[in-house]
Amino acid sequence: MTTSKNCDLMVFKSFFIRILHILAFSCLVYIPNGNAQEKIFVPLDPFVAVKRMTAIGNIQSGKVKIDVTVLNIFNKPLEVTLNLEGFENFGITDDQGHKYQLFLGKNTSARMTTHTGFSQITDFAYEGKKVIGKPTIKFSIPPKKDRSFSYVLNQVDRRTKILKESHVRPDIVMDQKNYRLRTTTTDNIKILWK
Repeated sequence: MTTSKNCDLMVFKSFFIRILHILAFSCLVYIPNGNAQEKIFVPLDPFVAVKRMTAIGNIQSGKVKIDVTVLNIFNKPLEVTLNLEGFENFGITDDQGHKYQLFLGKNTSARMTTHTGFSQITDFAYEGKKVIGKPTIKFSIPPKKDRSFSYVLNQVDRRTKILKESHVRPDIVMDQKNYRLRTTTTDNIKILWK
């Protein structure tokens, strides 16, 4: 009887510790920063955290420029691969229900038929340099350093106030080990229309 109680107690402790870990990795901290919305995120995976994400809309053109800064929170360098092709790998959904995915151009993708029903993400840039026609980008992030990206949602309904969900699925190599991370999302990014 005592063995059964000890076993039940061990199972409960294990379950409780897992719940605490999930809660700790799910928390968000919001820090307002002047005109732009800045968010510091508790890490959603063990390697990279979104340090800052802003969305600035042009009221006349309907374009929204998004700037993202990611931070290597680990104490070792990371090699990151982002597959930008296809909504399942990189996409955005706004509060009007519109979905956005990267358009690479007429002759760069075999998946052009999958663009039906999606609005365009264009002008993807890494560290200020445009990534043209490449479905995959690779880069390094030294320990405790950050890297920046930007991209444009080509045509956004001006009634849209919030990007409800933005997601990416990175592959990371650390110490010659590959890690296929689950999809990392950032939610409820306010668009600042100007």
